[in-house]
Amino acid sequence: MNLNRATPRDAGSTKIRMSNRARNLIFLGGILVTGSWIALFLIVLGIFSGPFVLNLALYATSTSGMFLGFLGAATYVKQKRGSKDQDEKDF
Repeated sequence: MNLNRATPRDAGSTKIRMSNRARNLIFLGGILVTGSWIALFLIVLGIFSGPFVLNLALYATSTSGMFLGFLGAATYVKQKRGSKDQDEKDF
């Protein structure tokens, strides 16, 4: 324990800013999932017919969007936990 310091660095700061990388991954994942769901819904309604390749591509887009969203959320949580660990080390 370091008693020479009066206060830890950024003692009053509890807000953690989301990095651009995490925000972009979550945003891109959301766009991919939403777009593929809308296209699949239009196929189900019969507004346009989709061949098997289009359905497969939309499924892959939806899956990759979910993966990117989870990756962005995991990046955000890792950064948040890392900053808590750093604040605890400052004491």
